[in-house]
Amino acid sequence: MSWTSIKNALKLIVGWPCLVLGLLGASIEIPSRNPAGIALAMLVMACGAGLLHSGHQGQLREPRRGAEIPERSAPGTAGPGGARPAGGGSPRGSSGAASLDFMILQAAEERGGALTLAAAVLATGKSVAEIKTALEQLVAAGVAELDVLEGGAYTYRFPGLGPADATSHRG
Repeated sequence: MSWTSIKNALKLIVGWPCLVLGLLGASIEIPSRNPAGIALAMLVMACGAGLLHSGHQGQLREPRRGAEIPERSAPGTAGPGGARPAGGGSPRGSSGAASLDFMILQAAEERGGALTLAAAVLATGKSVAEIKTALEQLVAAGVAELDVLEGGAYTYRFPGLGPADATSHRG
C-alpha cells in the first residue's frame, strides 16, 4: 500500500467524524443562538467535508492495481507484428511502467537532459495523464527534478543525461 493510499484513507476516516460532529454541534448551537458555537460547528463541518472531498479525489487519481489500460503503440515502437524499434527499444520489454520510464529517459537524453510534458507526450505517443503520472513518479524517485520557468511552464531535468545539469548550480 502506497503512502498516497494511506493518506487518502486517513482523510476519509477523519473526515466523516468531523462532518458528523459539525452537524451535531450545529444542531445543538443553532437553537441556543450562540454565534461562537455555530461558527465553530460550521468550521468543523467544513473541515470534515474538505477532508472527505480531498480523500475521494485522491482515490480517483490513484491507479488501481491490476487495472491495466491497453497501451497504444508509440511512434517507432513495436507494432502488432512485433518488430522492435531501430534503437533496440527498452531492455525490459515493450509494455508496462518500466518501458514508459525508459522511453521518457531516452527522450530526455535526446533533448539534452531536459524535457517538457508536451515533448514527452510527443516522444512516447502516450496520453498526457500517463506521462504526467510517470514524470511525477520519476521526480518522487529522485530521477528527475522539476523546474518552473518564468512563464510558469514546467521543465523536467534529468541530471546526468545531458548538458542541462552542467548549467544549473545548486548549493
